[in-house]
Amino acid sequence: MKSITLFLLVFLPFSLFCQSINDFKYFNKEYANDNYIGIAPTIVSISNNEAPNPEQHKISGLSGTLEIRKVNFDINDSRFLYRNKLVFDLFLIVDNMINDDGNAYYRSEGSGLTTGIIGWYSKTWNIYSNQRLCLSVGGNLNDYFLTSSYRLEDTNSLSTNEPNGYYFSAGPSILFDFLVNKNFIVHAHANYSMSYWRAANNTYGDVIEDDSYPKPHFAGLNLQLQSKWGVYTEVDYNFLINRGNNPNNTKRIELIIGFKLPI
Repeated sequence: MKSITLFLLVFLPFSLFCQSINDFKYFNKEYANDNYIGIAPTIVSISNNEAPNPEQHKISGLSGTLEIRKVNFDINDSRFLYRNKLVFDLFLIVDNMINDDGNAYYRSEGSGLTTGIIGWYSKTWNIYSNQRLCLSVGGNLNDYFLTSSYRLEDTNSLSTNEPNGYYFSAGPSILFDFLVNKNFIVHAHANYSMSYWRAANNTYGDVIEDDSYPKPHFAGLNLQLQSKWGVYTEVDYNFLINRGNNPNNTKRIELIIGFKLPI
């Protein structure tokens, strides 16, 4: 009897909720069929557990992100998601290069993963939509800055191995939306991106370049809870898929709290 009561308490409110995903309101206006921009602070953590000294490859601090999103739930219609973090990450990089006394910069070993100059762009088409959810599939065009520099014990010099550099990549993307209730909607995004061109090599430390090394792939998972009041919370996870034998599994995870405006 208690199990039945608990089931009813959890699922009955959802069964009684009959609002359509297309009827979700944003400040009492229609949310769908519009573009939105958000600039938000983030708490970011970057790590590379396969590095010889993994503790030296942990970076954390404040950064930021820019997001532009087209919202559309109609079947066969297209939509897009654009994100860029590079400008905000420059402050994070500088902050982690300052000496403890705050008066000088130093070159240390470490790993990094961020957007390139252009950013991360996914365009998809809605293939399924009902009263509560929408599924959209398509592709992405992304660029990445990737670096991992290790300090050699015998010479105390910095060595940057493959994979590293400025990569352009492409691959499949999926967007998924779920209407929680009249106040909240969930946006989920997943992408797999395969590098096809390295535009530039990393010049940090002694670079060991190997053009025969397999170009890296990248993947990302994003979960966002959007409220009807404009405020949203988000977890963003992006990571390197190293296709060679050198030790590198750089990843970044971010906690984001921001506000969006229609444009």
